[in-house]
Amino acid sequence: RRAGGPLTTNQLHRGLATSAHLYYQGPSVPRTLTSTGCVGVHRNLAGSDSDFFGVDSVPTLCEIQDGRQSPEPFSLDTHGFELVDETRENPHINYFAPTELLDQYYPECEKLVSRRTGASRVIAFDHNIRAKSRKPAAEAANSRGAPAGGGGPSIQEPLITYGVHNDYTMASAPRRVEQLAAPASANDTWRGKPRVRT
Repeated sequence: RRAGGPLTTNQLHRGLATSAHLYYQGPSVPRTLTSTGCVGVHRNLAGSDSDFFGVDSVPTLCEIQDGRQSPEPFSLDTHGFELVDETRENPHINYFAPTELLDQYYPECEKLVSRRTGASRVIAFDHNIRAKSRKPAAEAANSRGAPAGGGGPSIQEPLITYGVHNDYTMASAPRRVEQLAAPASANDTWRGKPRVRT
């Protein structure tokens, strides 16, 4: 929630965790549910974020609450997300180890989404590893086995000044499905690790 100033002691005791500046797009950036191609980020050949275009990021002071303290539960249908108490099959995933992500974490995510939505088939895809110190994080990931052939996600910096955003629009979401149906490319996580997952 956007705030007008620092949190009071009473607000903190009601479960509000903190206040912080988040970046939203300013009034010069048009709001739309469809892709205009006027705002975005360029990717380099390694698949990393390169530079932004069309953005007008404005720091906005926001209250950040602990959603687990909400008196009413969040739901997928109403809020687009929900919080779930879940016992992890593999609670100690190393997120810098690509094989652990693909072989352990991805299947767990698929099972969870299937249980919560009733979907008969769920396919996990696309994840970003973001770290403020990119070089040490990249070295950690490389030392733990990148997919054969050099594929897999590169380490990227947090998108702090790019701002609060949604990765998909009404146009880009179906386009991403079409891309996923195409053969794997150099930047795809599953490159060099072909398999059929049912």
